[in-house]
Amino acid sequence: MRAAAIFGLGCSAKNLEPFQIDETIEWRIGMPAADQADIILLFGGDGTIHRHLSQLVKLGRPVLIVPEGSGNDFDGEVARRANNLPRWLRGHGGYALSLAPTIFHFAPLPMKIFTPDGAGGWASRRDQPTILAAFANTSTYGGGMRIAPRAQMDDGQLDVCVVGGIDPFKLFCMFPTIYFGRHLTIREVDYFQAAQLRVETESPLDVYADGEYVCRTPVEVSVAPGALKVLAPRIRC
Repeated sequence: MRAAAIFGLGCSAKNLEPFQIDETIEWRIGMPAADQADIILLFGGDGTIHRHLSQLVKLGRPVLIVPEGSGNDFDGEVARRANNLPRWLRGHGGYALSLAPTIFHFAPLPMKIFTPDGAGGWASRRDQPTILAAFANTSTYGGGMRIAPRAQMDDGQLDVCVVGGIDPFKLFCMFPTIYFGRHLTIREVDYFQAAQLRVETESPLDVYADGEYVCRTPVEVSVAPGALKVLAPRIRC
């Protein structure tokens, strides 16, 4: 078997050692060409995946993701603050430190969310002041936050979690519940599924994907079913 290893920031060949027990595997470091690997190991977090995703999709090879990220995504402003911190601090609580000042200084902003109307256009799904809008196809991100606890990677749907206008102190108290997925019971939290959606705001707002800045609103978000083959450990009951 031929395998390639891609290292994100802070990762090195040392991270690969546990996988090199089988001496029959031929290893290559870095993004391989189409005919140079049967499987790809990617060491890093959301940011590393984001940087290499388009090329991985083109290659069509199975990918094993070895988590080594810093856990720094919740809403756009927190991600911006956290990304300015040293990497070590981001990976050891710096993200939570960035959250507190953001919560108490960030006001709800008008946001419109649209979903397909079935006739090629858009239908309004939500039009209210919003603190946070997250669109996920996995249940957990940011170092263990279950922002979308009902999400499934292979159902072709985005799980949408929107936090509306809420008192800053209540929002701060709500934050720990996200690690257990209990925030869905809070009145100001709206949760639904959509395969495609569009977001509009009165003024352009930064949009982050996998903790990385990608664009500003308005933006359309959709699922590309089966775009990436991902290896996962077998779960034994």
